[in-house]
Amino acid sequence: MKIISTLLLVAFMAMSWSYGEAQNCKNCMGSTGKVICGLNMVTGEMVTFQNKCWMDRYTCLVGMEHRHLDDGLCPVTKSMSYGETETLDQAKACSTCSRNFKPLCGHDEKGNKKTFSSACALNRHNCLTGDDYKILKKGSCYSGESNKNLLVKLN
Repeated sequence: MKIISTLLLVAFMAMSWSYGEAQNCKNCMGSTGKVICGLNMVTGEMVTFQNKCWMDRYTCLVGMEHRHLDDGLCPVTKSMSYGETETLDQAKACSTCSRNFKPLCGHDEKGNKKTFSSACALNRHNCLTGDDYKILKKGSCYSGESNKNLLVKLN
């Protein structure tokens, strides 16, 4: 019984982080290092970061894992960059979401769909990225999509 209780507690703590509980993300002001190209492990998008610290901070802020792909700028494709002061200010200005989990499907003007953990997560995503996702329906965008694979889970 204690093992089950412990496992449930660990699972709850992991869900709390995944579904929007505020994180204590590291401060990268004054950090040094090489510019790197990171890969968003959820969307497959390449993102140029000022250095590894900025990649780790961005991962913490948006709740989507990024991995170091290569040193230097990402190839000129549909990539973005992160690590400038204005982006940090924008991240701070975007609201932090509670861990209330109410999945919904959002869509943009191009018809792209993403599943968000809540309306707050959708709004935070729009605030951080400049996207314009709107709520399409309650629940997942795709039938059979498990909660652990939600595309956008933001602090």
